[in-house]
Amino acid sequence: MKGDGGASISIRIAYSMKKKLEICAPHSRSSGGCSIHRVPERFHKMREPSAYKPEAVSIGPYHRANQSLKVTEDLKLLYAHKLLTARAGRESSNLYPRTKEETRTIKLDSSGTLVATQAWFAIVDECVSSITEMETKIRDCYSEPVDLDSKEFVEMMIIDGLFIIKMLIRYSMGIYKIADDPLLDNAWLLMMVQQDMFLLENQIPLFVLDRLAKIVLEELRHMSLTKVIHTFIITRNFQQILPAKGMILPEDHPDPCEQAKHLLDFLNILIQPPAHIYSASSSSSSWKIVQVLTKLKTNAVVKFTKLKRTFITDEERENPSDTSIDFFLPSATELRLAGVRFKKGSAQGSFLDIKFSRTGILEIPPLRIFDETDPLLRNLIASEQSCGGDYYITSYVCMMDFLINSADDVKLLRKRGIISNYLGCDEDVSDMFNKLCIGIIHGGNYYQNYISDINNFYKKRRNIWKATLKREYFKSPWTIISFLAAFLLIALTIISTVFTILSFLIPKS
Repeated sequence: MKGDGGASISIRIAYSMKKKLEICAPHSRSSGGCSIHRVPERFHKMREPSAYKPEAVSIGPYHRANQSLKVTEDLKLLYAHKLLTARAGRESSNLYPRTKEETRTIKLDSSGTLVATQAWFAIVDECVSSITEMETKIRDCYSEPVDLDSKEFVEMMIIDGLFIIKMLIRYSMGIYKIADDPLLDNAWLLMMVQQDMFLLENQIPLFVLDRLAKIVLEELRHMSLTKVIHTFIITRNFQQILPAKGMILPEDHPDPCEQAKHLLDFLNILIQPPAHIYSASSSSSSWKIVQVLTKLKTNAVVKFTKLKRTFITDEERENPSDTSIDFFLPSATELRLAGVRFKKGSAQGSFLDIKFSRTGILEIPPLRIFDETDPLLRNLIASEQSCGGDYYITSYVCMMDFLINSADDVKLLRKRGIISNYLGCDEDVSDMFNKLCIGIIHGGNYYQNYISDINNFYKKRRNIWKATLKREYFKSPWTIISFLAAFLLIALTIISTVFTILSFLIPKS
């Protein structure tokens, strides 16, 4: 019984496991091929409204079923139709220069009759063929299986892709206002749509946009999509994180379209300085890629190490370990008391380009903080966290989280021109940075040498003495005069005392 029954059960279990594996195999691949991920639900709950869910328009499959976004489905279809019609019109004028083009009528099974020009059908057919050819590759870009049949999936990609292209091309052509346009006439809706286009869960692969653009936009058949997207990002006013230097893409900067996986990833790449800037030569180089927060695994460790710095002993201050890895950084006000001077960095390069000199100058490029800064940084971090690789934004936000513990820290950085606060009170900025790092994995390798240098500077007691002397006695001309007068008085008193003693000890001749 044991033999037959056991064998029978084993066969049934083996068969069941094999069938389940066949079902889940296509979706159990490594995340290396995925680029568009779902953000874990607990991160959605950290902020109301969620920083990761669209408010106006659904792009791609993740939020397609959201009923509150259905109002913009007709808008997307309208924009897609305008692109197709414009392209078909140009095609018709080439095919039929002297005669009116014949229309084609197709009787559908249950949806009625479709009447359109031959050129319109040809353009749609080219779009459908191109996307169908890439369907498997597109589906593989999503971390979760997309529960749509081939027709629905391809149609969604075409409509969403053409909608985005229409938005991009309008801004690249400087068209910001059109009469009777349901989107451009509604400032609130337009702002929300633009924000929704840069959410991690609201993306379609960039190669889909590139393929569709080359079909419907004749002028893009022989040029990159980079310029169009770059122009849109500039006019979209990402000034809070982009360089202020007109945001011109340098010639030596790699083409983001060749590396980017989607629009959010394009923005992430655009933020980064050119690849040749990243060098780990010395701690005083203009840009460092060094070990940062490598062993930190949860935000609890970050908060614990912030608490630990309060209890640094005198012995630890005087004898900092050269071999230990620093996992924390004192706040801006604490560093200031220890003699660290904060300096506004250049606004022409990347806002990630933080520098620290051994003379105690911490140089941080300016950052303008708006209402949109929080969700934008959250989605950039989420993109890094889900796709692995580089952790530029994560490292920067952790660095700022260390420096900013209270409104006083924000006030100090604001007075130095490092932070421009458009949120309201300084407490809001402090709260924003302190919450951005909750739950994230710190796996980047960028600021560790600077963190070590800053901590070593902070732990040297002579720097604290110098800072205290400067702060208490040299903060204004009057305190300097008072200090010098007191010093002179003490010096004269000592000299007088010495001469008095000498007069008793040395007999008069």
